[in-house]
Amino acid sequence: MKIGLIGNMNNNNFAFLRYLIDLGYDAKLIIFKSEMMGNSSHFSPNADSWQIEKWNKYIVQCDLSEDPISIFNFPVSYLLSIRDILRNLLNNLNIIKKPVSNQKILNIFSDYDFLIGSGITPSILNRVGLKLDIFLPYSIGVEWLGSPIIIKKLKSNNIITRFLTKKILNKQLNALKLANTILCVSDDITKNVLYKYDLEFSSSLYPMLYNLEKLPSKNLTNENIINYKISEVVEEINKSDFSIFCHSRNIWVNDELLEENDWKKTNKNSDWIIRAFANFLKKTNKINPILILLEYGKDFEASKTLCVDLEIDKHVFWLPILERKNIMWFLSKIDVGVGEFYEIDNLLFGGTGYEVLSSGKPFIQSFNFDEKSFINQYSVPLPPVLSALNIQEIENQLINLSTDENLYDEISHSSKEWFNDNCGIGLADKIIKNNLLK
Repeated sequence: MKIGLIGNMNNNNFAFLRYLIDLGYDAKLIIFKSEMMGNSSHFSPNADSWQIEKWNKYIVQCDLSEDPISIFNFPVSYLLSIRDILRNLLNNLNIIKKPVSNQKILNIFSDYDFLIGSGITPSILNRVGLKLDIFLPYSIGVEWLGSPIIIKKLKSNNIITRFLTKKILNKQLNALKLANTILCVSDDITKNVLYKYDLEFSSSLYPMLYNLEKLPSKNLTNENIINYKISEVVEEINKSDFSIFCHSRNIWVNDELLEENDWKKTNKNSDWIIRAFANFLKKTNKINPILILLEYGKDFEASKTLCVDLEIDKHVFWLPILERKNIMWFLSKIDVGVGEFYEIDNLLFGGTGYEVLSSGKPFIQSFNFDEKSFINQYSVPLPPVLSALNIQEIENQLINLSTDENLYDEISHSSKEWFNDNCGIGLADKIIKNNLLK
């Protein structure tokens, strides 16, 4: 049985691959060419492992783009390619997506007995008569079906954009109807899209983070530092008596004037942790508390301005976009991890939450599941997330963690224990065994 994991958004499938290899399965990770370029380059396997030489033999880079250009034949694929070239020239980019033949797609995927994928992968496979055994949506609302991006395109004033988007949606829908299993780890919005199109799915967690690799025991050296900013922040952590780390994207300014419901699916309310930290500074007895944020997401400059306006910029430190292996190293050094603050019911955390919990650190995030509904959906206990549904609740969580050592130690221990029991190698084995016989 040869297993192919297609695509590597957020390094999800690289994590799954390593668990499968540890379990003795014959598996390969097939990475799209487009995933190694531009804004996705920090999701490369090398960015998620300190032992990449051990895993390279299980990784294949294919000459496909995780893009609509790969789901169409001539002439549409060539027209999309020309459009892409013009966009690159106008924007001074170097990310060219090329058309591919049916034969090339077959050559890449036909040798595998079991295929797992996300994104637009179902439509690419369906183009040549193949299908996914497991599909995992990574976008709220399901990518190319009901995600905020496709909803916006369907409402475009450009008739060509609307027509093309509708064609993509139909191709994705038809391909998903053929998938053996759809796993949903997300929110009510995603589930409602799946219900809308009569797509059966199973609620399940996903082994999207590999935690069986040892981190460097010493400080990061110049060889694995992105730039000097990291050295400065490491020094500040060492001097701090309470350090908070938020490494999710900064998204909180509705500059595209999206309608309320559409903006709700996108808005991470990244300003909340900044405002809560400003309030926390006024009340805490800690001598040198710090907040560490990333220059990541469309609104990080607005976040920097907010820190200045609130007069807390001397306590806030900025890092560049980090590779996950460096994120995990930082998480081993800080005190509290912070995620996202979507105002969406029953929304499970993504990679940020897994990273913090697996590191054994308290994790603050908007999280409004009750225990019974969570167990009913995912068949595992409720994770020890410190839920905060507004700025005041974030501030309260920070105060509690900074003043109650017993609470801090209890949450830290239960966080790592929950991850190890429910999200690691056992989950990977369970998913494969439950789906191999379908």
